[in-house]
Amino acid sequence: MPELTHDGALVLWTLFGRTAAENARIIDEDGPDLPQRLLDCFVKLERLNDDTFRSIHLLRGRKSFPHIYGGQVVAHALKSATETVDSSLSPHSTHCYFVKAGAVSEPVDFHVERIRNGRSFATRLVRAMQNNEILFTSQVSFQREEGSKMEHQCKIEMPKGPDGLHSARNLMKNTLEESRNEDMTTAKLFMAYKLAEFPPTFHRIFEAFSLDHCIWFHRTKFDMNDWMLWEQESDFAGHSRTHTRARLWTRDGKLVMTAVQEGVARPPLKE
Repeated sequence: MPELTHDGALVLWTLFGRTAAENARIIDEDGPDLPQRLLDCFVKLERLNDDTFRSIHLLRGRKSFPHIYGGQVVAHALKSATETVDSSLSPHSTHCYFVKAGAVSEPVDFHVERIRNGRSFATRLVRAMQNNEILFTSQVSFQREEGSKMEHQCKIEMPKGPDGLHSARNLMKNTLEESRNEDMTTAKLFMAYKLAEFPPTFHRIFEAFSLDHCIWFHRTKFDMNDWMLWEQESDFAGHSRTHTRARLWTRDGKLVMTAVQEGVARPPLKE
């Protein structure tokens, strides 16, 4: 369940395998083989040559939309770049730009350019293309693991959880099941009880998509099967753009990842 900290940041306990599977029931068809299909969507690529890869399964960003889920494109670009470096190297950062929306009806090819191969670092440039048009670009930097005598990180006051907290899915289900007012539809009740917590401008947004996305991987050794804390806040919104920062923490307070994203959020042309 999301919580707001004292400074307005959004924090969310998440178990990545479970959360991803639940999201897929909304943006893709459900079924007993859902976990395997979801895994295929994010990690399986066809290798065409040493530096070119093709997406085998494509996932819609929303069930009613024909566009590819942007997170899958980021994952496939990172996977493609990783396949071209030595196994002793791990990604420590990636900087991505979403150029054009892609369609799930056509394959996407990922072309990797080997920019640099150094003793400690390697750099790759990835272009995602569909029908000879660039959809997405990313630059990925890799580092060979090495020790350091200097180490520090920012601190976080861990919120309650995750044990005993309700999931977002259960909160929505409970709200709808507990609706007994015959003067309002369940949909209107849900809007009244839950969406009223958001500012009025939230309801008027009709177009939203990502422009760029940057990720810094601080640690490579942690348990992905354990609960992790996702902390997110927006620094700026204006000129139809939003700027958001997020951090990922282990349960014992170790900072694993930092992400920054800028996106477009436009209200309807006619109020």
